[in-house]
Amino acid sequence: MTIEEQRGQAFSGKWFRAENPLIVENLFGMITFGNETFYMVDEDGYFDGRIISPTEVEVVYRETSPEFVVISTFRFVKSS
Repeated sequence: MTIEEQRGQAFSGKWFRAENPLIVENLFGMITFGNETFYMVDEDGYFDGRIISPTEVEVVYRETSPEFVVISTFRFVKSS
């Protein structure tokens, strides 16, 4: 995941799915007013997240389609 732009509490970027071939989707999100949680959407799924520290977040991803259902958890650490 790469965040490319932030304006206030709104942000956007790219979500890279490690499949063959690599899938890249646009990502849009919003940080809540308490700056503790955030919500994001990509082209076919939804993310709920919690800010752990200035460099780390936890994320739950959900996606449904007629063919399958996915739910996954991730922990992202900001790279320099």
